[in-house]
Amino acid sequence: MELEKAEKPFSEIQEKVDELAEEVKLLQRDKKNEIREKLDEYLKVRKEVISEIGKKKVELKNCEKNRVKAEEKLKGAIAEVGRLEKEMMDMNDQKKKLEDKGIECKEKVS
Repeated sequence: MELEKAEKPFSEIQEKVDELAEEVKLLQRDKKNEIREKLDEYLKVRKEVISEIGKKKVELKNCEKNRVKAEEKLKGAIAEVGRLEKEMMDMNDQKKKLEDKGIECKEKVS
């Protein structure tokens, strides 16, 4: 009899323990799913960011190449301006000499 009396509360307690264990499993599963969803979203965003970084690196390399080319063109243009300025000064000197000779010839003729 005492065994039967003890078994009844034990079985009730065991049922409650089993119910609680089931609730814990459900909560753990829900939490696990929630964490997995957040992780999946994070991984998706991370993949997009890594892809965008790769694109920006390529774009940066292209910009660097274009900058180098532009600097070379600028150096060439500066050199060309210098050459043309020197040529213009030489032509002005020649013009001055020719004008002086023209004045001398005009004076001789007069």
